[in-house]
Amino acid sequence: MKFKIEDKNKFGKTKKYCIDCNKEIYRYDAKRCKSCAGKEYLKDPTHHSQWAGGKPKCRECGKEITYTYIRCQNCELRRRIGKDHPCWKGGLSKLPYAEIFTERLKESIRKRDKHICQLCHKTQKQQLKELNRKLSIHHIDYNKQNCKEKNLITLCHKCNSHVNKERNYWKKYFKNRND
Repeated sequence: MKFKIEDKNKFGKTKKYCIDCNKEIYRYDAKRCKSCAGKEYLKDPTHHSQWAGGKPKCRECGKEITYTYIRCQNCELRRRIGKDHPCWKGGLSKLPYAEIFTERLKESIRKRDKHICQLCHKTQKQQLKELNRKLSIHHIDYNKQNCKEKNLITLCHKCNSHVNKERNYWKKYFKNRND
């Protein structure tokens, strides 16, 4: 069976074919279709563009790793504790909440927001069904002592985790939303 490498379609554009199975391929820079390319790398991983000459090694301890991370599991866990964690904010999470930040206040905020996440609009029923927990109450200015109603908002667990990154952006976002 003779394999075609290139051909013209009815519009005069070049068609390419897989060098292994003769299926038409659509990427201009490919020689193989997706399924044959995957098989090729399984047979001989040295053909892969990111082959580094052996099993990858942990960047910190040099131990061989068998997955695609850059550190072994022990080094990754060690790196993510306390001051070494990428989201470390100087121990702010250890500060206590204000005494008036009670379940009663949280429930009044949830009721004010109609038991709906103010970002993704997930309801408390959905949250209870998925995670078996109530919607979270978020401090807009990230100050645990400021429990004014204007500073509190209802968020689902996923959104509450999401807004803890890029805090300056979210402060402005919620402040502009309230004005």
